[in-house]
Amino acid sequence: MMMKRWIMVISDKGGTGKSIFSRALADRLRRDRIDSLLVDGDGTVGQLLQFYGERDDAGRLQEQTPDRGVMPFLMTGGVKDRDALVNMLEYEKPVVLCDLPAGSITFTRQLEQDVGLLDLVTRQGYRLTLVNVISPYRASTRTVSQMIELGGDRVDYVVVENAWFGDQGDYILWYGGDGVPVSKGKIMLEQQQGITLRMPRLEGRTCALIDAYNLTYCAAADDKRLPIADRSRVHRWLKAMDSELDKAGEVLGIAKENPPRAHPDSALSAMG
Repeated sequence: MMMKRWIMVISDKGGTGKSIFSRALADRLRRDRIDSLLVDGDGTVGQLLQFYGERDDAGRLQEQTPDRGVMPFLMTGGVKDRDALVNMLEYEKPVVLCDLPAGSITFTRQLEQDVGLLDLVTRQGYRLTLVNVISPYRASTRTVSQMIELGGDRVDYVVVENAWFGDQGDYILWYGGDGVPVSKGKIMLEQQQGITLRMPRLEGRTCALIDAYNLTYCAAADDKRLPIADRSRVHRWLKAMDSELDKAGEVLGIAKENPPRAHPDSALSAMG
């Protein structure tokens, strides 16, 4: 049996793709039928809530429940909102995925000082995983060392390079080269035996269509309101994303013993 996982997708830098990664992981958890709690720290405007929250037949968001919906709280709110996140430990779900906005490393540090978050998560039987989605720029890459300084040896770490910003050669502030030293965060990540993933790029036009129809990624791969070319892109993106997620399956709460995932049944399956 896998250890319970409390997963926080965090960074003090915005615009790196944290919510895209969170949506991809949420999609995978649901396709694999893993009993999980989805949490959105952007309140009622969060992407995880907007795309994976429970809706009625008219498409309106319903009151969310921990069993089927997405539980929102406002990270930038007061003590009551911060406590709302901590109190979700009492739902005792095997996997908890928290998508948090920019400033979330500072927020998590405050929670640690206030309620002893790391010890509390451990006492509730969870292992904490911190995920940081990075761009090639210094303001993003330096947040990795801040994340690891916060969690130390009590946390598992995943760093996700977002291919939207370029290929590996563009991440010179992370890998080093041309006189630029290797990032302190990358060195610390290796010391902690952290995992690096690469989030594949999905075309902007396809992303816009997914937004227009408010679709999950799995639904978008088989929704005929999208042209077949776009459905094919989503299908291939999901397969590539799943291959990356598999590399960190244990720390992301994805059980290796799960049955094969059911990708959308359509002609797209024949496209590979």
